[in-house]
Order: sequence, then structure tokens, then C-alpha cells
Amino acid sequence: MARRLLFGSVACTAVVVTACIMPVEWTLEPDPVNSPPIINSRVIFLDPALPEVDGVILWDTARNPDLTFTLGAIDDRDVDDTLYVRWLAAYDADVASLDRAVEDTIPPNGEVRRTASFTLTRLRLDEIDNARNSTADGGTVVGRPYAVEVLVGDRRPAFGSAPTDYPDDVQVARWRWVLQRTTTGGN
Repeated sequence: MARRLLFGSVACTAVVVTACIMPVEWTLEPDPVNSPPIINSRVIFLDPALPEVDGVILWDTARNPDLTFTLGAIDDRDVDDTLYVRWLAAYDADVASLDRAVEDTIPPNGEVRRTASFTLTRLRLDEIDNARNSTADGGTVVGRPYAVEVLVGDRRPAFGSAPTDYPDDVQVARWRWVLQRTTTGGN
């Protein structure tokens, strides 16, 4: 009888010990991570293609009155995100007519890669020059270069916010071109 009791105890202990040292399967799911948009610099186009000297794009507005900037590849792994794009041309927060942005949204399309375009016109450059001249202290600033910048975020900027302001938790992709108006002839 004692032998059966001893055998029963050993068998029971083996089952309990085995149950304790057998690992439990754990599945850990990481918290979702926001993937910021990325501008692929190899897929950026100007239409028409213009000459560039020392990083400055030379634009003869008499020959080409419009210039279209295209981001051919904005990559965002969060394919369900809406992307918010702001285009700034000669942005200056201190001059009312230059304190503005052209805003665009790119809806989700189920793809990682999306595109965005913006056309800058000779008329807009004339408006920029007029705004710059009205703020110049006795001198002309028409010959200054123009910075064109694009900002792409995956969160909506606050209503009424400055064009360069995005919420703190947003990572913004940026790209900038520098233009110089030239005159090589044309109409």
C-alpha cells in the first residue's frame, strides 16, 4: 500500500512539475508605429525641365510662364493615412501676401507610393515681386531668388495655423527648390 502511495505521489508530482516547467506560448504584438511620409528625392520632376547652376534653378518666365513641381514618389507605409501637403512659394510670415500656402490632401489609395504636383505661374511670381517691393526699404528685391518648399505630413495641421506649423506628434517630410528668374529672350 505504501508502495502505491509513493508511486501515486511521484506520478502526481511529475505531472505538476512538468506542467510548471512547460513554457506557455506568448504572442506579443507590438504597438502600432506611425510611419512618417518620405519624399523620394530620385523621383522629383520639373516641367519643363530647366537648367540648374549651383543648386539654383534658372527659370525664364518669358519662355515658360508656368513651372510644375511634381513629387513622383511620396512613400508612406501607413496606406490608410490621408496625407496633407502644403506648398509654399517665397513664404514670408512677416508679409501678409506671402504668408500663405497652397494646401492639398492626398487620400488613401491602398498603395505605399503616392504623388503630388504644384504649378507656380509667372503671375504668382509677379505678385511675390510686388509684395517684396512694397516691403523693401527704398530698394528693389525683384532679383532675389525664390524658395519653393513642400511639406508633407500624415496629420491635419490645425485650422488657422501658420503654413509651417504641424502638430508636435507629426513628422513632416520637406523638400525645397531655389529658383532664380532669368531673361534669356522669349516673348
